[in-house]
Order: sequence, then C-alpha cells, then structure tokens
Amino acid sequence: MRIALVQFYNYHEEVLAPQADFLLPDNDVFIAAPRRVFENDYIKIFGSRIKKIVFSDKSYDIHKKRYVIHRFFSILIKYIQLFRCVRSRRIDLIVFNTITKAFHFTCINVFFRKIEKVHIIHNAQNYTAEKTIKPLAVFKKNLFISYDVYNYYTNTICTNKNKPLFGWFLPTLINFVPHDAVRTFPEIIIVIPGSVDNSRRNYKGFLEALHALPPPPPNQTQIQPCYLCFWESVLSNCGGGL
Repeated sequence: MRIALVQFYNYHEEVLAPQADFLLPDNDVFIAAPRRVFENDYIKIFGSRIKKIVFSDKSYDIHKKRYVIHRFFSILIKYIQLFRCVRSRRIDLIVFNTITKAFHFTCINVFFRKIEKVHIIHNAQNYTAEKTIKPLAVFKKNLFISYDVYNYYTNTICTNKNKPLFGWFLPTLINFVPHDAVRTFPEIIIVIPGSVDNSRRNYKGFLEALHALPPPPPNQTQIQPCYLCFWESVLSNCGGGL
C-alpha cells in the first residue's frame, strides 16, 4: 500500500517517525513535509526507506501587512504540490497531521475527496462544538494521540452519531534506540520530544499528573503502543495489508 504522511510545518517529527516505523517495510511510505523536518534525527534514521515530498519552508514576518496573503498562497501551493504527487505516485492513503483551520479542510475536500484520509488530532479543544466536528467527516478516522483524551472526548463531548469518526494511537519512540545502548539509571528520566511553543508547555501540570498516579501493581506487564488495532483496520478497509 502507498501511504503519504503529511506535515505542513516544521514540527511533530516525534509523531511522524513512529508512524513511518510501524508502516515500514510492508508499505511504500512517503513523507510530505518541509525540508527541515527531514533534517531531524527521528526522520533521518529511515534514510532511503522513505520517499520524500519536500515542501517549501519559507517563513513570513507576522508584522507585515501582507502576511495573511503570503500565508494563504504558501498553503495553497503546498496542497497543489501534494495533489500532483498523490496523483502521479498513485497514493492510496493520506495521513494528515495538525490540521486546524477551515481553509485546510476546504483544500482537503477539494483536492482529495476520492482518496482515503486519516487525520491526527493534537488539540482536542479545537473540536468541542458540533460545527467544528462536522468537517472531520471527510476523514476515514480522526485519531487522538492519547487514549485518555480519546476516552474523555468520546464520552463527554461528541454525540453517539459522531463516535465512529474517532480513534486513537500512541506514538512512541521505544524502537529508536539500540537495546545495547540503553543504560539503567537510579532516577526516572522523562524526555518530552518535539518542538512546542513555550506558551503551550505545562511542565508543572505534567509533574502533578505523574505524582497523582497510583503505584503500578507488582509485575505489571508494560502496555504496548496501540498501533496494530488501528492500522490493521485502516489498511484492511482500504484494500491493503500488513
């Protein structure tokens, strides 16, 4: 199966990399992203095993009056480039990361109406009203990157008729370090990968949540990432296989 993982901006390699790691080598994996994404170590590890679709990563001064116009055309150009690549390379499934604005949903609906699509949701708060949930119907699935967020959202926010639109998967980087390079430390070391604006960082809340967790039962088996349950369903329904 030919699958394109799409990231329009210079971040979230920590979510792209586990997807590519799981889908290879049984599928042809394309990553469509700005050049700086391919310079990240998480992505460089795949080398020639992935196929690249390189977007322009030009930035614009938000204080200039023409910023909105420049941003509009830069996004539109990326969609046109992606459309041409999807058509010429016969992509079967597109996975969109970080789609938030109405303009993106319009472009996706116009350019890729007949192609199977999956959407990765990073910010659930963007989809708390019925009018914001409705555009998500263009996707086969909308996946949260946390089971807890998915469970809370589907039980408290979306209606029963909308629940089939949503799912979840857990992106982890546990396979990106050779086993012989892993060292044992007396302390717990927590690493939060990825590029996140400082205004969105909440380390205090993160540590408070860890402190509130109950101790694990003795000899508890580690929970494995829920890739298989999701990807088996998507690939089988699209005519592909693992």
